[in-house]
Amino acid sequence: MPNVPDLRDSAPWKKRYHAETILWGRQAHNNPKRGLVCTNRDGIYQLYAWDIPANRLTRLTDQPAGVVRGKISSHGEWIYFLQDE
Repeated sequence: MPNVPDLRDSAPWKKRYHAETILWGRQAHNNPKRGLVCTNRDGIYQLYAWDIPANRLTRLTDQPAGVVRGKISSHGEWIYFLQDE
């Protein structure tokens, strides 16, 4: 009897094809403690606030098609991206 492949979404062999990658990261020019990162950590590229001293990412966008472009203000207080409906 042949082995039946594991086709579940959580199958170990599928994980290697869906590894988390960071597309880009930017640090606020006048506030080196804040940054903006674009990563596919949850499956689709989205923007994340980057708390640099704590090395912590907080998801900012939740667009079905993803978001790959954005800017962080020089003081790190604001994030700018296009949300086109």
